[in-house]
Amino acid sequence: MRRLPFRAWLWALVYMISGLPIASYAEDAKSWVAAQLTAAKEHIMHTAREGASDLYISGYVWHAPDGYTREDRQRLNARAYGGGFGKRRVNEHGHEESVYALVFLDSHDTPQPIAGYARQWFTPLIASSVSFGAGYTVALSARSDAYYIPFPLVLPVATVRLNRFSLMTTGLPRIRWAVNIKGSVLFVWGRYAL
Repeated sequence: MRRLPFRAWLWALVYMISGLPIASYAEDAKSWVAAQLTAAKEHIMHTAREGASDLYISGYVWHAPDGYTREDRQRLNARAYGGGFGKRRVNEHGHEESVYALVFLDSHDTPQPIAGYARQWFTPLIASSVSFGAGYTVALSARSDAYYIPFPLVLPVATVRLNRFSLMTTGLPRIRWAVNIKGSVLFVWGRYAL
């Protein structure tokens, strides 16, 4: 049995694909993405317009030993002092949504801005005033060691809420391939409902 050469297989594949209505799939995908982006923008703007105001106070960064030497951890800034402002609302499903912007001192004592959206799911109240939350944040940030070029972040968020005050945290996993940003960091901040 004689085998077909690669070129014949390639032309057969091109012929089969050319008969598919790829252009209509591309248009459907383009309109779907546009609709999703429009819905996300309207959702975030609704939270920003109608949400309750929050004050953010940042304060601590833990550099994990698996990503940093003892000397690095002594040299790096752990006091991530800073602050910001946000808006928060509980949506129709009972989930908390927030938009926020804050600036804090990063590991090199230089300002790091971050702005984003967060969604969290909370437990029912425990002991009439405490609840626990978990969720995610999607944000844009910039760092001095990355020449303040904005970069996106998608990170988990965990919260302990006591009345109007929330202690919040997120973790940046270790990034083995990154040149200037190692990861293995736990960031802790507070939020006060105004």
